[in-house]
Amino acid sequence: TAGWGGAGGAGGRLDLVRDYLFVDAGNVTGVLSLDWTISGLIPSHIYELYAYGGVARDMALTVDIDGDGSLVGDLLVVVDGNGALFGPITPDALGNIIGQVANGTGDPEGNWAGFQLRDISPIPEPGTMALLALGSLGLLRRRRRRR
Repeated sequence: TAGWGGAGGAGGRLDLVRDYLFVDAGNVTGVLSLDWTISGLIPSHIYELYAYGGVARDMALTVDIDGDGSLVGDLLVVVDGNGALFGPITPDALGNIIGQVANGTGDPEGNWAGFQLRDISPIPEPGTMALLALGSLGLLRRRRRRR
């Protein structure tokens, strides 16, 4: 079973630190995993993924951080109530990040409150780009004078 749920907060607002998403293997010895994909990303960019932990139970999370399209060799992390940060993450050539979530060890359920994705790619400053452009123009002009 995979699903989501919510708890009403004060004034009818949803409480964002409650367990909204979960996987349930049905019994303590059962193991259930759910594959997921985040798509539409820029392949050349670098990202960080924060998994918000659940209040009730841990979950096991694996994220493809190297963009090879496989979870083989990627670290499985048990995410508790504090959450976990994954990164830097490189998407695959199609702009996808894949992962797998599973119930925690010795517990049929794995709960979490959500994910947050952040682009951490370095952005060149306008001054640096202008200096680079001026330098390139100077080199081109000097080359033309010598001919």
